[in-house]
Amino acid sequence: MNDRTEFTPERSALIAAVVAIAATYFYFLIFAEFAFVELVRPVAGTDTRLRLYLTLLGVGGIAGSLLAAWRFRLDRFPRQLATAFRACGAAAAFVLLARGEVMLLASGLTVGLALGWLTVTLCAGLRSMVGTGQLGLVAGLGTGLAYAACNLPWVFNASPYAQTIMAAVVAGFGAIAAFWLVPQEPSVSLWPEYRPAGLAAWTAVLLALVGMDSAAFSLIQHTPDLRAGTWGSTGSLLGNAGAHLAAAVAAGLALDRGWAGRVVLAGFALLAGACLMLGSGGIGVLRAETFYTVGVSLYSVALLYVPARSGRVRTSALVFAVAGWIGSALGIGMAQDLARVPAAFVIMAGLVVVGGLVWRQRLTRRAAATVVT
Repeated sequence: MNDRTEFTPERSALIAAVVAIAATYFYFLIFAEFAFVELVRPVAGTDTRLRLYLTLLGVGGIAGSLLAAWRFRLDRFPRQLATAFRACGAAAAFVLLARGEVMLLASGLTVGLALGWLTVTLCAGLRSMVGTGQLGLVAGLGTGLAYAACNLPWVFNASPYAQTIMAAVVAGFGAIAAFWLVPQEPSVSLWPEYRPAGLAAWTAVLLALVGMDSAAFSLIQHTPDLRAGTWGSTGSLLGNAGAHLAAAVAAGLALDRGWAGRVVLAGFALLAGACLMLGSGGIGVLRAETFYTVGVSLYSVALLYVPARSGRVRTSALVFAVAGWIGSALGIGMAQDLARVPAAFVIMAGLVVVGGLVWRQRLTRRAAATVVT
């Protein structure tokens, strides 16, 4: 079933899309997932109190995703996207200026709202801005550049205050790039995987992957020995940066060839290997670092590409609200409670991923047989 757009996007639009994707992921990775947590930790004091901040961040993300779906208008896309980036920049500034627990709690909700709004708005409009022919490559470049930038030593080792300022500045570049993203050909995907049954399968698959990633990241970040083994030296950070970029670009090229299932399955296999190796110490940590880095890049590109390929704002809102925000909360919560990633969880996630991909394949074949008949 042919489901490609026909227009040829302008080079300026392709570059602007890469910048917007990179800015969005950079903001999430270095600020929402990292610097924000470190800024509120001294006020929170305990992990129980810290969980309240993360809960409000997640609630804000879900609400922002739903708000974006309600307010999205393709003909106003550049302005809406620029506004979302500016809101993210303002939310970062709010965190730095907040004094006292009440304001910090409110700032967490604000960051989630702005980021949820941004991710859904950006994802929902990409198909109409850059088409489908190079959508995977655009997503791969943007994602890879963001991950690579976050692993640069002078970025990764900066203070949370400095990282927050960086995120706000990068959001400003995203707001500028938004005005080069003008809708060319409004269209939506007709593939069966975007019908309710297929979309449910994709959402479950991505939920499992985000949960695994979030659990592993939280475990590494809060275990000194693991963190030293993965992000503890300039060499490891630069190696991670290069691996992230190469893996993300490779994933984008594979997605443009129609290999979404293979990309996601490879991402799961690598993440599963990393999760199982994290507790082994020594050489296991070194291997886990490589597996985790490549696996995260592979699935992160798919997390953006799958809903963007649909061209439907409700699809983007569902994927990011459920798989993105809820999946992240479940993974982080498990890591905090158990201080490990249980093998049973990895096996269960594997069953979800494989089952979802098999179901997706059945839907695709059934639709193809119907067309032939």
